Amino acid sequence: MPGQPVTAAEANRIFYRDEALDYDRTEACLRDRRQQDRLLDALTRVVPGLDGSPRVLDVGGGSGNVGAALHRHGVTPVVVDVSREMTTIWRRKAARLGLAPEIHDMPIEEFLAADTRRWDLITFSSTLHHLDDYTAVLNAAAARLAPGGFVLTIFDPTRATAAMRLIRKLDFVAWLALRRPDRFIRLLGGVVRRAIGPRQVGEHVGRMAERHAYTGIDDYELVAAAGRSGLQVIIHERSCDARLAVVRFALRRLDWPSSFHLVLQRPGSADDVT
Repeated sequence: MPGQPVTAAEANRIFYRDEALDYDRTEACLRDRRQQDRLLDALTRVVPGLDGSPRVLDVGGGSGNVGAALHRHGVTPVVVDVSREMTTIWRRKAARLGLAPEIHDMPIEEFLAADTRRWDLITFSSTLHHLDDYTAVLNAAAARLAPGGFVLTIFDPTRATAAMRLIRKLDFVAWLALRRPDRFIRLLGGVVRRAIGPRQVGEHVGRMAERHAYTGIDDYELVAAAGRSGLQVIIHERSCDARLAVVRFALRRLDWPSSFHLVLQRPGSADDVT
């Protein structure tokens, strides 16, 4: 209804109607070799430890970044994402790989509330910062883990100071100017419109979709919440990451970690299932 706040799920659904193809072609976590190596390394540290034919859930799986990486391990995840345009891209990629993946075009909150399966691995790749309440989603995911199962998160931002928020914005705007000049021009147009007139409906849907992209996520509180849900921390790594090399260099010199990677595990083994 008019006047009601747009949820993160709805904002992402709207935003990626137009941005899905360009996102898949240009986004750093999909196209940057360094980022792809990080993802492959993260999965290699977890997947070989899974038994048999593991059940894997890829949250916010979109155009299949994690799905394609898991295919190298002989695993096809169930994908949940609110954007049908994004999952359509993964369907096409999967078909070329000879796969017919199970895909659900819906908010993860609704999926976890309705689906009763237990999962051996749940992945969140560049996903938590798109959620309204990422802690609640993590708790719901923890409740769906099989004994011995893992949660893996990667490519999400750490909690930011005012200076870090500014750095992130400058990094993003400079990257847009270099890689997405069409969108950079639209961004400048939005700045001008706000300066001379009232804010337009839907003008900031991208910002609402990337709900916590600039402010970041308190990964230490997320770890504490995971502990309260009965999960053990296997890996908690922080890195100085950015889209542009010069920004990554500056963050390393300042020793300002900007992203984090978690692997959490539910204690027990498959033999504990009753």
